[in-house]
Parts: sequence; C-alpha cells; structure tokens
Amino acid sequence: MSFAEAALDTKLASKKIGDRLSRKGGTMTGKSAASLIATGALVLALSSHAHAQVRTSGTLRPSAQQLAQEREAQAEREAVAEANERSAMPDESQQREAEQQPANDAPRAEQGNRLDLICFGAGAANKAVVGTAWGTSTGTAFGSNGGWAMGSGSSSTTIVGTRSQGFEDQVSLYLIGATGRLRMPRTMLPSIRGGEDGWFELRNVAIKDNEITGTVAVSIINKPKFRLDRYTGTISISGKAGDYTGQCQRYDPAQMERQF
Repeated sequence: MSFAEAALDTKLASKKIGDRLSRKGGTMTGKSAASLIATGALVLALSSHAHAQVRTSGTLRPSAQQLAQEREAQAEREAVAEANERSAMPDESQQREAEQQPANDAPRAEQGNRLDLICFGAGAANKAVVGTAWGTSTGTAFGSNGGWAMGSGSSSTTIVGTRSQGFEDQVSLYLIGATGRLRMPRTMLPSIRGGEDGWFELRNVAIKDNEITGTVAVSIINKPKFRLDRYTGTISISGKAGDYTGQCQRYDPAQMERQF
C-alpha cells in the first residue's frame, strides 16, 4: 500500500467515526473529531512509511550512544594492534647489538671472549746455509845471488749464508682479549727458540675493527709480526725466519668433531 492510499483510507475512517460521534451527541463535533483523528492517523501513516523506507533501504542511522561505543571499540582495537606490532619488533638496544655483532655470530675478541682460529696457507722460510771454501797456492822466489826457492800452501774458510725454502703448513692460534698463543709453521722455526710444543706467546696485541696485530715471541731476537684481517680472514706472518700467508676460519674446540 502506498502513502497516498494509506492517507485516503485514514481520512474515510476518520469521517465515519466523526459521523457516529455527531449522531450520539458527543461533546466534540463530528468534523472536529474527524479532523483530529485524521491528523493523528496521518502522522502515524507518515511514521510508518518512513520506517518502512529505512528498513527497505538498509540505511538506519545508529544513535549517538552507539556511535560513541563503536568509536571506543575501534580505539581499543587499534591500541591492541599497535601493542602487538611493538612486541614483534626487536628492542633498539638489541638491534644495535645485532648490527655490531660480526657475521656468523663470531665472538668479539675485544670483549674478552675466546677466539680460536685455524689457518691454511704457504710461505717461504729463510734457512741458514753453512759452507767451507778451500784454496791452494804455489810460488817461486829468486835471490840476488842467483839462488831460488819454490813453495806451496793451502787455506780454508767457512761461509755462512741463507736460502729461501718454500713450504705449506697449518697455523693455529687463540685469543682471549689481548692475550693468546700461536702455533708457528715448523719450517720457520730456528734451532734456538722458546715456546712449548710449537706454541708461542702473543705480545703487543692490538685489536681494531678491521684487524688484529701483534708479535710472536719465538725467541729473544726472533719476534715475527702477525696480522689478521677481520673481514677477509687472511693471516700474514713476517720476520727474520721468513714469511707466511694463509686463510683462517673460526672453530670451537669443544664442539669440533674428530675426523677419525
């Protein structure tokens, strides 16, 4: 039923009610009653028609209280989402520490952690060479009186020199802060030396961001220098006994498995 049809039916119904009241002698005239009833019915029809339109279109507007509740719920949802996002992100201090930590979680020697390295490489050792030289000579001498004499002789001398001897060997070392030991290549070791089982004390250790340097106390007069590149992993040893270059990798003696 349309709005016009509802209004027409309401007007007819109101006229009938007004006629009945008029015949019964009510205090309100038929026209007044009919007009009043028609007005009320018209308002009712308008309200019903508007409600039907709202239900049909589906655009019923929420109340102010409902809007406030919805805003409060939305704010709570946003707060929970933000808290979850923050908990998933690492702490700033942890993030800075992770950025400063070297690749593959290598322990930082400057913090006092033990650093074990094993290196494979080659070099050239300066070996002493000892030799003996022999010489002979003969001669004749003449005198003023016409006499003469003949003689011969021989002599020897010791010659000491050096020669370069190439080799391949393994170098091992460990650092605990600014102290540690290094196992030198055997070919580079002099006959007179200190150390223990090929391991020698490291001295003057300087730890920087890009390198670790120091000396190896082989003997009082033989202290080769070493350098470790912390980015490439290369090691170099140079001194009176020769030179060595190798590639190092970190390992954990407690977790390293034996090959046999």
